[in-house]
Amino acid sequence: MSTFEIRDKDKHGNPFTAKTIIEEFLPTNEYWWDNEAAFKNEWIFRGQGNSEWSLLPVAWRSNNSNILIPFFDHLKYYFYKHFRINALSFNDWQKNVNDNFYDIKYYLWTQSFIISEFSKECNRLGLPINDNIPKFDIYNLGGNSLNKKFKEHFFSIINSDDTFIAQHHGIPTPLLDWSKNPLIALFFAVQNLHTNPTNEYFSVFALKSNLKDYTINNDENETPKTNLYIKFIEQKNHLNKYLHSQLGTFTCVTGNLSEFYNKNKKFPSLEEVINCYRPWNSDNKKPLLVKYKLHAKEASRILILLERLNINLSHLMPTHDNAAKTVMERFNTIYPLIFNT
Repeated sequence: MSTFEIRDKDKHGNPFTAKTIIEEFLPTNEYWWDNEAAFKNEWIFRGQGNSEWSLLPVAWRSNNSNILIPFFDHLKYYFYKHFRINALSFNDWQKNVNDNFYDIKYYLWTQSFIISEFSKECNRLGLPINDNIPKFDIYNLGGNSLNKKFKEHFFSIINSDDTFIAQHHGIPTPLLDWSKNPLIALFFAVQNLHTNPTNEYFSVFALKSNLKDYTINNDENETPKTNLYIKFIEQKNHLNKYLHSQLGTFTCVTGNLSEFYNKNKKFPSLEEVINCYRPWNSDNKKPLLVKYKLHAKEASRILILLERLNINLSHLMPTHDNAAKTVMERFNTIYPLIFNT
């Protein structure tokens, strides 16, 4: 059984349309329930505007969308100037890292620092925040103890309420956000495509959030194998109104990240880890991760149908600004599309 499946056609063998993808994602679809008596959906969903993108958090991407990369290079020069420690640049580290714990330490500190700065800025403005990102001692940490400290600090970051809030406001973190409602994930996938159709296809991922019936393959004689796993993280909804409105939740790939990076010269995507899970029961035929792939030309019609279900920016991120943006969006795009049909 494959743990990862890509679907671009409906049950009749036709490419998904706006209508058929919404029918696929309705809660009346028995596929999303383990049995007829089930009342809790054990799947979570994530929309992405480009079907070529991997399930990789912003903080782990090696492209221009990751603001941590130039900051990491500035950090390198700071330490070289003040402590004469010749850290590699991020790009060189990606190419040449070989158990170079100092550079991993600096990058972890960079992740902590930007979230901590966000917390402090919110605190200065009187915005609700805990300011509870733990401090990571970048000066007095020897190589022998770094791997243990790395894991301890990483866990403290990904379980912090401040990290959840930072993630929802655009700060790069190791987290991926998901929704328990596939139609909400669909909205975020197409939100900007009707006005900026730069990508031919977009995608919505469905991930099974209960992995109790699966095991991770660590057999050295079988491929793929990993010392990584997927962590599912819940935050109390009353602490984050966006999370509440979006039925949001988070995932993070964790485990022996330094070993994976040293071997592969990159951070792991969720797809790579999923491929290493195996079901205990061979009769289990459902994949753990499903990628729905649709053409961007369906985006405008999808937005109209989602509007009928009260799924739009103002409902998912309720602020006065977003209420205004939603109304303007209706006048600029949605209403003309309706009148022209």
